[in-house]
Amino acid sequence: MSVTFTEDNKPHVAETAYVPAYRRKPVRKGKVRSWMILAPIGGAVLLAAGATLLFNPAEPPAQPLNEPAETVALTPAPVPVVPLEAAPPAEVVAPAPVARSAPSAPAPVRSAPARRAAAPAVTPEPVEPVGPRPYEASPATRALNSAPTVTPSTTPVTPPAARVPTIPTRPLDAPVPTPPVG
Repeated sequence: MSVTFTEDNKPHVAETAYVPAYRRKPVRKGKVRSWMILAPIGGAVLLAAGATLLFNPAEPPAQPLNEPAETVALTPAPVPVVPLEAAPPAEVVAPAPVARSAPSAPAPVRSAPARRAAAPAVTPEPVEPVGPRPYEASPATRALNSAPTVTPSTTPVTPPAARVPTIPTRPLDAPVPTPPVG
């Protein structure tokens, strides 16, 4: 008997290739929410802050630093306010003197700007060249370089005769000498 398959009873054949278990991608069961990561970190921070507060007792507030009595407040002197309609020529009010530790030269008083006179012609000073320069030896270097040279003597020097060490030898089959007993 022969079996023929029609379209209705044909076994289902998958068109995808078989993938071994070690090559399959993991199936994600659920998304990891950001609060799942941040909650343990926040809890650890709160526990550390609580432990710090428990083990470090409250300290009294620090005393404010007292300023030295020599400090003088530098405030400008009050300037009288005059309305603009009936303003007579304003007088210049000098600021109050301030106590200083060392006397200094009096500050110049500025008045209305004076007209500048024509400045006299200024001749520019010669400018030294910038950049690489040739080497110029100092007088001390020139004196050292011009020092007389020492010529070697022409008489030969003979070294003293060296003593040549002697090494005693004997044939391999000779008897070993024994020291005298005595």
